[in-house]
Amino acid sequence: MKIDIVGAGLTGLTYALLLKREGHDVEVYERRAAEEHKKVNSIIYITKGTLDTIKPFIQDDIFNENKPKAFEEGINRELLVPDVHANIHIGDLLEALLKAAEREHIPVHRQCKLMSFSRNQNDKTNATFLDANGKTFDVECDQLLLACGNHDINDILKNNHYRAPVKLHYTHLAGARIPLDNNFKFENSENSQQKKLSIATHLDCNETKFKIAQLAAYCFNYHPGSLGNFTTYLATQRLFAIVSTYPPEQSDELSSRENKAKFLQQKLKNLRTGCSKKQIPKIDFTWLEEMESKINKDNVCDITTYATVHVPDKSLLQQGVILIGDAFVTAPFIYGSEYNLHVKGAYQNGSYQNGAYQKISDYLKKINGIKDVSEKSKMMDDFIETLWEFILDKKGISIYLGLSDLVGNSILPNGTRVNISFSKGYPISRELLERLSRDPTNQNSLIPIPKHQQGGRLENVDQDPKALLLTNQTQVKKPNSQTSFATKMGLFAVAATVVVGVTAVATSYIKSNTPTM
Repeated sequence: MKIDIVGAGLTGLTYALLLKREGHDVEVYERRAAEEHKKVNSIIYITKGTLDTIKPFIQDDIFNENKPKAFEEGINRELLVPDVHANIHIGDLLEALLKAAEREHIPVHRQCKLMSFSRNQNDKTNATFLDANGKTFDVECDQLLLACGNHDINDILKNNHYRAPVKLHYTHLAGARIPLDNNFKFENSENSQQKKLSIATHLDCNETKFKIAQLAAYCFNYHPGSLGNFTTYLATQRLFAIVSTYPPEQSDELSSRENKAKFLQQKLKNLRTGCSKKQIPKIDFTWLEEMESKINKDNVCDITTYATVHVPDKSLLQQGVILIGDAFVTAPFIYGSEYNLHVKGAYQNGSYQNGAYQKISDYLKKINGIKDVSEKSKMMDDFIETLWEFILDKKGISIYLGLSDLVGNSILPNGTRVNISFSKGYPISRELLERLSRDPTNQNSLIPIPKHQQGGRLENVDQDPKALLLTNQTQVKKPNSQTSFATKMGLFAVAATVVVGVTAVATSYIKSNTPTM
């Protein structure tokens, strides 16, 4: 089968290599110039399942004995998952995948922007591209895979009169990237008495606040605004990267790079001391003090990540077009989590389940050469159901779509805060996603949370995705300058009574659940 892939990012190149290995004729088209991938300065977290899949292609360039650019390491169960992983600089990984594509004789055409696509009378897909000189050219293939990321895919689909992916929510993140020189010794030997850890996460929240939030979530189905900050660091032998979520209420405070640097220094300190208190054997966190001192206004950045889903569309399949990678589903959580799921799948019950790649590969094999219209239509219907299984897998990507950053700092596109609970998260369902995909207002640009909508919870989002934000069963409406003083005082009294009542119950709950010394 002749397969053309649009996008030479991680997913596009990985799928190209895997499909070529299965015997397909594959070509890749990329909008960016060749040197652009070298500018990507971040780290991706690769799970064992994905690592086993891509390692044959990148072994010599990433894990060579003379100059390894990454390493494998076991993760302590308390910190993340019982797994073996690799932290790899994305620029290094892209370069290694490009070299593998060259060895496998996979053409990668640069500075080619996809303009349109359609199915022709020969049951082939025509794709029209714009080159660097402003000239258009056409290519023909059996299937066209779009791996152009969640930024470019919006324009491509809209220009071709298809629905763009649904934007579910976005998250505020402050980050810093610190280059590491050759003098930095990252010890990861299993025999080391003091083993350093290349990845760690920490929920920065005091015990009292956590228990009050826990009580509110379980007993009242209410999330009291932002619980805390979720901080993660990753390190390779050439880069240290840290990100920490922050609530919209801190946007003004963290608008300056100096304040972001101080914020991240404190969060890394909290992570270091918090993990050390767990008394994890043979783990040394003292080296993070050096990283704290290196965070400054020159290496910090503000990051906005958002979760999107392209609702499976049979009309696209009829054109021979399949969305893959971030163009299909993206749910930023821990660096590269969704890439792992797109390639290999989630870790469940001691093994990795089939990820999106295997589902797509199986579909391509089944539909190849099928001429009967009704039979092909039935295969497309079955494939759509398979894609929905991937989206809604509650042990897979649905977790990331629903929980995002775990701490209630995510915002819906309409400006209201996501209703994150400790047990359910944001209620992702097929009905909700299909309804949002039909709602043109959901495609507006992401907006900051309004002042009058800070805190509280979103009620009945499954029934009404535009439901008003509620706080303790009381609607929080936009302030009206004409509201009378008596009305304001009455509302204040009601709110004060509710807060006092909740606080009293929470205090009683905490006391009854506090162990005696």
